[in-house]
Amino acid sequence: MSVNLVPCPLHTSVQRFAQKSCYDQVVWTDREGVRHAARVTEASIKAALLACGTRGRFTVYAARSGNGHSISWRVGIAYFRNLRAGYYSHGD
Repeated sequence: MSVNLVPCPLHTSVQRFAQKSCYDQVVWTDREGVRHAARVTEASIKAALLACGTRGRFTVYAARSGNGHSISWRVGIAYFRNLRAGYYSHGD
């Protein structure tokens, strides 16, 4: 069994964009295998949660550092609620 260790080009470009941006970025793959990337908003996190389902994961890249965090359903729900409450605002 071979393992593909080459990073996804979409993830790499979004990570670079997040390093130079003031906003977190989210990347997810839907059930049809199509990759999506967007700025972290309530709508994008909700779309990522619904597309990945309870067994899937999506990645959030932190602004300015570009560190990626793999988010599960449970953590994603908490992230969504905190985002809705205004804990993650970036001066909007």
